Amino acid sequence: MSNNSDVKLSGANPLKHFLLFGGFEGRSPSDKFDSNYYIDNNPDVLDSGMNPLLHFLKYGVKEGREASYKNLKLFATSDDEKIILNNLKSYPLDRSDFKPKLVAKNIPVHTAMVDIIICIHNAVEDVKKCLSSIIRFTTQPYRLILIDDGSEEETKGWVNEFSSIHGCNLIRNEIAHGYTKSANQGINISSSPYLLLLNSDTIVGNIEWLDRLVLCIQKDEKTGVVSPLSNTASWQSIPKVFSGEDWAENLIPDGFSIEQMANMVSEDSICIYPEIPFLNGFCLLFKRECIDSVGSFDEHSFPDGYGEENDFCIRAIKKNWRLAISDDVYIYHSQSKSYSHSKRLRLSKNAGVFLEKKHGNSIISTGVEKCRNNLALHSFRSRSIHYAALNEAQKTCRTNYSSKKILFVLPVAQLGGGANIVMSEVKAMREMQIDCYIANTLEYKGLFEQNYSTNDVPIIYFDSPNDLSDKLDYFDVIIATAYSSMEWIKTAITIKKSKIIVGYYIQDFEPYFFPESSNLRKKALESYKLITDAKCFTKTKWNQTEIKNQIGITPEIVSPSLNLDIFRPHHNKSFNEKILITAMVRPDTPRRAPEMTLKVLEKVKKKYGSIVEIYTFGCEPSETIISSYEKKFKFIHLGIQSSTDLAILFNMSHIFIDMSQFQAMGLTGMEAMACANAVILPVSGGADTFVERYQNGFLVDTETEDECLNVVDTLINDRNLLSKTAYQALKDICQYSPYFSAHNILNCLFSTNNN
Repeated sequence: MSNNSDVKLSGANPLKHFLLFGGFEGRSPSDKFDSNYYIDNNPDVLDSGMNPLLHFLKYGVKEGREASYKNLKLFATSDDEKIILNNLKSYPLDRSDFKPKLVAKNIPVHTAMVDIIICIHNAVEDVKKCLSSIIRFTTQPYRLILIDDGSEEETKGWVNEFSSIHGCNLIRNEIAHGYTKSANQGINISSSPYLLLLNSDTIVGNIEWLDRLVLCIQKDEKTGVVSPLSNTASWQSIPKVFSGEDWAENLIPDGFSIEQMANMVSEDSICIYPEIPFLNGFCLLFKRECIDSVGSFDEHSFPDGYGEENDFCIRAIKKNWRLAISDDVYIYHSQSKSYSHSKRLRLSKNAGVFLEKKHGNSIISTGVEKCRNNLALHSFRSRSIHYAALNEAQKTCRTNYSSKKILFVLPVAQLGGGANIVMSEVKAMREMQIDCYIANTLEYKGLFEQNYSTNDVPIIYFDSPNDLSDKLDYFDVIIATAYSSMEWIKTAITIKKSKIIVGYYIQDFEPYFFPESSNLRKKALESYKLITDAKCFTKTKWNQTEIKNQIGITPEIVSPSLNLDIFRPHHNKSFNEKILITAMVRPDTPRRAPEMTLKVLEKVKKKYGSIVEIYTFGCEPSETIISSYEKKFKFIHLGIQSSTDLAILFNMSHIFIDMSQFQAMGLTGMEAMACANAVILPVSGGADTFVERYQNGFLVDTETEDECLNVVDTLINDRNLLSKTAYQALKDICQYSPYFSAHNILNCLFSTNNN
């Protein structure tokens, strides 16, 4: 009752309310059961129509389902731990935000009238492109308000004709008033609940652009102004912000259209809607209430259209309005021909002087730093660098391989990095219209479907090599993902006498997993030559070299990859306060060095105390090594984490430590980098593929503790280096999309040369 005041006021029986309504609304009966978590991670519960708690008690306990965020301690031992656990459990993002493809689709058409105000002064070719794109791509209802501010005859005539044909509200100033007064003219005659100021040198390229902007501004009642991403829009520019001392122009790449760019931005977005203190004036959508409370633009201080939007933003924030970027909208901005480059620089400099005089330097410099250091914006820019190449890779795959049918044999039950990589790359192939399936053993079916409950890749189950052989006729290629699956494939194609192409996805050097004298090590070694014409491929140069030196074959490198849809910044984090350090502890995998990892973390915690918080994950909390070290120093063990859980954790953390003896690739390190963490990874292995030492991460000799401890000391004591490393890590890791790896795998499989 104390946590649900509406229930108390209603007079309803609290238990009855929870059973009938509260459970379905995500309310939780206690700190031991999280309704939201249970519903989000078990979609069948909603389908059953059963209260989530009742479902858990009747079915979930027996089926091993989690009651709350996986393996979080329910009974914290100190106030500090309680605060940390509460922060994790009340993470400010809905978990559905980690499903970008679902968020980006099914955008509702806006229903409220929007007045689109466009101020025009000459540059008729730009005006034509702008207005033509609006007519082509904008959904109703909207009304065009055109302010012709003293244009010459050519522009004047064209605008008159356009307005007559399309029923625009046209205002003509025979003598130019300047942008700010013209904009205010449009604002003053607008009567709709939303009004959008759009520069006449812009081009929209997505049919949902206005719907998406309206959806963004409607997400929160205190969001008063929103603006999209662009090629030239100061802090909203992608992929670059600066070019020398000026703002970057970011021309559209050759062969890549504005429409393609707009669609790529929409498809890539997960609608974070980052809040920043300054929005660029090239495109601003206002709520009527915001304009009414803040007032119109300051015509006196900023008559020429430079600085007026920054002044408005400051005044809006002072009135408690929020300013957000609609990160799923891209509008091209060609830089008006009305002003020369030198005149723009002069006007911008003069506007800065007036802005500082009016509001003071502190509020401006603080706002600029918030814009500069926004992690979400940094992520958008880093990802957009690769849009043109990504589009080309996708186009190539659709053109060359859309008729192919591929079966990946993935014998897994539990969550794991290798399986996650295969799943994300198969999903990427399917999105590129390649007919791909996963084959798993029947004995793993229950646990696999429980652990990958949100999987949308089709799964084929088999119970023997003979059963697998019956599936071969449909496929062009069958791919082994582990030494054991290579044996099954060998038997299956022998039974069927099949000529199917065989691929071997070598994610690690598996013989190292087993003692030298073991039979399993022998089987793993034999697997590489079991099928002589198999097309072998791997992720890193290190793994390629190990296989070449020890087996005598050279697999093709298809590049590392990670799920960039899940692992990305969702909010800002400070690098100047308490440092959160994360590490994986897996006692069942000795090469992951669990004892060494905990020893290092113990020394860090004892040296820095409350300056750091330490989280571990990767094994059940009941493991002996966890309980023994919990007696030595304070840390929080989160258990086995799903990809979504791990993304949430990395969004909060600053440093990730991996003390493994070696990493063939180092997926978890890549995932941490993608969420802006400074990573410390083993020098032995393939991490040098994506880590440039002392630039975007650190590679250390994990046989000793000292190197790792020295790096931790440096990062904690040099916060500028910590943040610089984390930002660079985020930028560099965005090149490792699963679409690129999928493209490379397809090229390898269907090339004429055998490995």
